[in-house]
Amino acid sequence: MAAPAAAYVGPGAGLSLLGSLWWLLVAVLTAIGIVLYWPIKVLIRWIRFQIQTRTPPKPGSTKTPTVSEGDDDEPSPERDDGADEDADDQRS
Repeated sequence: MAAPAAAYVGPGAGLSLLGSLWWLLVAVLTAIGIVLYWPIKVLIRWIRFQIQTRTPPKPGSTKTPTVSEGDDDEPSPERDDGADEDADDQRS
């Protein structure tokens, strides 16, 4: 059997250990918070966008609000049939 060691651990070593564990805990909680913050931020932006793109109902109407025209994500295709070029050619 080993003989007992006569060693003294002062308060400085204990405070150093507690300080290190404290900052480790802060780092882990910050990492978890950042990972959880992103989906919440995206959800809040989506809700705000949905609210902004809705038109208010007309007075006396029981119809629910709908997305206003022209606010859809897809751009409308512009017609290019070359009519402008033909007009320029005829003037010359």
